Amino acid sequence: MHTETAVFEDSSAGSEDGVFSTKIDDKIKKIKKRDMNLNKMEAELLRLHEQCAKHALAARSLPTSMAAARKEAKKQKNINKMEAELLRLHKQVEMRARSLPTSMAAARKEAKKQKNVNKMEAELLRLHKQVEMRELQLQ
Repeated sequence: MHTETAVFEDSSAGSEDGVFSTKIDDKIKKIKKRDMNLNKMEAELLRLHEQCAKHALAARSLPTSMAAARKEAKKQKNINKMEAELLRLHKQVEMRARSLPTSMAAARKEAKKQKNVNKMEAELLRLHKQVEMRELQLQ
C-alpha cells in the first residue's frame, strides 16, 4: 500500500479551523482514493503477469519450426481419422446390438431360424453341385 503524509501549516488560527479541516479531509480522501486505484492496478498487473507466465509455458510446447508444425498437424489428422473410425465402429456395434434378440426364447428362435437357413443353404449348394455334375455328363 502506498501512503503519503502531508504537513499543513495553520497560518490562520481561529475562525477558519472548520474550512482548514475540510480541506485536509478532502486531501486525505483523494490520497486514499489514489492509493486504492494503485492497489487495483497492482492486482491487475499481477494477474496479467501470471497470465503471461501461463501463456509462455504453453508456448514452450508449441512446435518451433514449420517441419515440426507439419508433423504435429499430421499427427493430429491421424488422431482425428482414428477417432472417426472408432465412432463409425461404435455406431456399427450399436446397430448390430439392436438387432440381437433380447430374451433367451427369442435367442433360441433366432438360432433355430439360422439353423434352418444354414440347412437350406447346404441343400441349395448340394443341388447346385448335382446340376453341375449332370451338365458335365451331358457334354
